[in-house]
Amino acid sequence: MTRTICLIAACLPVVLMSLSAQSVTFSLVPNWAKLPSGWVFGHPQGFPLPAERERALAEAELTRAAAIARGETPPPRPANLQPGVSGVAVDRDDNVYAFHRGEHPILVFDESGQYLRSGGDGITGTVPHFIEVDDQGNVWVVDEAAHRVLKFNSELTEILLQIGVTDEPGYDGVHLDRPADVDIASTGEILIADGYGNNRIAKFSPDGEFIEQWGGGPQDESTADGEFHLPHAVEIDQNDKVYVLDRENRRIQMFDLDGKFLGKWTHLGYAWGLFVSRDGQYAYIAEHDNEQVMQVSTATGEVLARWGRQGHGPSEFDWAHGIAVDSAGAVYVADTYGQRLQKFVPTNR
Repeated sequence: MTRTICLIAACLPVVLMSLSAQSVTFSLVPNWAKLPSGWVFGHPQGFPLPAERERALAEAELTRAAAIARGETPPPRPANLQPGVSGVAVDRDDNVYAFHRGEHPILVFDESGQYLRSGGDGITGTVPHFIEVDDQGNVWVVDEAAHRVLKFNSELTEILLQIGVTDEPGYDGVHLDRPADVDIASTGEILIADGYGNNRIAKFSPDGEFIEQWGGGPQDESTADGEFHLPHAVEIDQNDKVYVLDRENRRIQMFDLDGKFLGKWTHLGYAWGLFVSRDGQYAYIAEHDNEQVMQVSTATGEVLARWGRQGHGPSEFDWAHGIAVDSAGAVYVADTYGQRLQKFVPTNR
């Protein structure tokens, strides 16, 4: 009880909207993550304003498309237009792992925000996307632009497994094409949201052998149940129920571990980030159109809490992307263009 009171006293209140009588409220823990001196999330030079970066990205894509049409190798996308924290995960000890687009791409903090260690320097310069920590403490990262998923040991000193061929996209049991997310089932089987290029969930054995896929195909962007248009996140609860954030179809689909369709939610907006509690009771959504975070009952689909808006102030987001929750119910949000990791604690559980 004393710990809870101290946390609340150090927090800023969050305004919640459109909630039921069973709503939970969350409060911001200001300036939570404490980086080593001179370190930053993302790029030291910061980021362009929204209109400027969208224009620059559009121009870069036109240049790349023209090069491809001429049969030339396209120039790389500008690295500094999508800086900041892309993914976040929490381990069994409530240590927090930030995956960001800058130096020292994996940063680890304890629950109080104290820096513990870093790793993953070999993936600097690509596009870090999402991150996951399995029950054994191994750290999985999705290196989107390099078309691969990497499994690190808990100390972040060794790569134990790679799925996908570095810098070589493809659509088969060996290659990935701009994967988005990964999660691990209780069986040890690996599910990868091979989203940007292949529109599929790819299932692998614990040692990385391809088993099967759901949906799929670079040109297959179907709205049918069990099909996907950019599966952007995948989550598995302790009962091996699978939740897939089908981003461009603006829905979340549910499956069993063999890919049997179980249901869907279509009322949660343009969701980008997804976390499901281990007991399967709650889902947490990072929604892009309104730059909001939502807590949702998985039993009913009801939104229990909702907060955030566009901006760089406290409890505001500029590309809320990754999301994770610890054992105490604290919510961590990877605020990509905000170049920060924000923490919110429940105040009326």
